[in-house]
Amino acid sequence: MYTFVSSTARMSYWLPLYIWLAVVGMAVLLVAVLLVPLLLFSKGSKSLHDLQKQGKTGEAYQVGQELLRLVQSSLLRKAYNAGYAPLLILQLAQLAHTLGDADAATDWTRRVTDGGYSATYRTMALRQQATWLRAANREGEAQVLEAQALALAESSSGEPSETGANIALSASLLTKRGQFAEALRRIEVARPAASSTEAIGLASQEAAILCAMGRYDEAIAAHNRFQSELETIQENLHKSSIGVIPGMVRKSFLNIRIASELKRIHLCLRAGKVGAAGETWDALPPDVVDDDTEALRYATGAWLFAVRGDEDKARRLLADMPTTNAAKQKTSVQELVGLALFALRDYDAAATQFQIVLTQCAGKPLAQAEAHARLAACYAKQERDDLARAEYEAVIAAGFEEAVFTSEARTQLSRLQNPDAPEPLRLANR
Repeated sequence: MYTFVSSTARMSYWLPLYIWLAVVGMAVLLVAVLLVPLLLFSKGSKSLHDLQKQGKTGEAYQVGQELLRLVQSSLLRKAYNAGYAPLLILQLAQLAHTLGDADAATDWTRRVTDGGYSATYRTMALRQQATWLRAANREGEAQVLEAQALALAESSSGEPSETGANIALSASLLTKRGQFAEALRRIEVARPAASSTEAIGLASQEAAILCAMGRYDEAIAAHNRFQSELETIQENLHKSSIGVIPGMVRKSFLNIRIASELKRIHLCLRAGKVGAAGETWDALPPDVVDDDTEALRYATGAWLFAVRGDEDKARRLLADMPTTNAAKQKTSVQELVGLALFALRDYDAAATQFQIVLTQCAGKPLAQAEAHARLAACYAKQERDDLARAEYEAVIAAGFEEAVFTSEARTQLSRLQNPDAPEPLRLANR
């Protein structure tokens, strides 16, 4: 009896400890089950981003596929499959296309169009396919897919979860067709009910359209709205974040803010507001933590100082531009370098840059038409009139009647045919 009582007493003494250890063990296991996929996801996402920046497309493609399997087969599926997965699939499609595997690229985009994802992502997939087809000179098929994308975006614009995003997409598609005024009308209708996230996309699209139309002051106003909405989102994220997250958010938004300010400088220079562009440049934060943004910063500065007449500073910025291939080869960077060289009156080098842009914009008629216009201006400055005439004719043939560069191309073409006519302001100065 004594022994039994003693054993029971000892068991009663240790039982709470056993229960506590079991609970702790289960909690540790649960945390591990939840955290391990998140850690793998975070590591994979960073690896994918870094490999793409380094131009290691093949390795990025493999990492992206592993990341997609993780997202679609783990506890992350419920949280990430609806939103992150389609974006990752479209990223894989672009990587496959860059690697020259057109069949795989098409298969990836079809996983989005046929995978039950939202109309926004399906529209993006159709638009991506159309761009590739146009680059392959399959214009008829590209137009069919763009018509399907536009119809899809318009049919879902009445859904509360789709409105802002799809109107931005439909505006983008209309812009590609040269229907700028109609695209602006749709953005204007959507703006009052748009959320902050939707308003960012709409304002960015509006600024791009107004810029293409030569309405630069209005484009600057639209860009200011973009920056205002961006600041609102940043403040909300800071309020809702805890621990290490605010630092990560600040780092990300620093680059976004700098890129946005650089865009404002571009618009001011196009508008001839050199003083305002200089003030924005002087107010830029000194720190940049992203190679792409750093390359944009150097190229933008080179253009600004070239326009201001500070040739030494402009050439120094061009020479000191970050050497990361992926950053330097961005079409936006190439274009800015071309604009800087044109302002420096180095027309041969500027023409080379715009030829590169023309090649990189294959499948993007609007961007190609503007590149033709810039290339024509270079040839005109060199008095290579036959080449200039051919480029201006290519601009007009592109059919973007509402674009400022089309009307300027007509003016310049008329001047070439009548050399005694007064010379108007050059497009490439803007």
